[in-house]
Amino acid sequence: MKGKTPLQKKHPRCYSLDTLPLSTSTLTLFSFNKTCSSVDKILAAGNKILLAVEHVLSAVEQILSAAQKHRLTVEQILFTDERICSTVEQILFTGERICSTAEQILFTGERICSTADDIYSAVERVLSTSEQTLWTAHKSCSTAEGVLSTVE
Repeated sequence: MKGKTPLQKKHPRCYSLDTLPLSTSTLTLFSFNKTCSSVDKILAAGNKILLAVEHVLSAVEQILSAAQKHRLTVEQILFTDERICSTVEQILFTGERICSTAEQILFTGERICSTADDIYSAVERVLSTSEQTLWTAHKSCSTAEGVLSTVE
């Protein structure tokens, strides 16, 4: 067997004519050349397919990279959202405490007003008693004056 022909080097499945178990008629040679030509076309098509697959893989890598960036952005948004929710919860809690304190202040104010009403009533009674005492004293003085003027 001789060394490999250029065709065998390019297409290892193609045999040189002297190693083929077929007779070397013109029809056989034509069929053999046609087969090798078809193999070349198939390999060329395969190379085009591989190139297309490489382009697809490159596009997929770009899509994955963009998806990773979007995932990171979404994670940042979720983290920010959690912080906002936490802040809102703190604001609501503080608001509840303020409302509770305001209710206590109002209750204390009502008690102060009630106590002031009680004091006012007591003052009125004291003043009324004082007025009666003064009126009684005035009458007593008038009576005493009348008695003194009759005695003189």
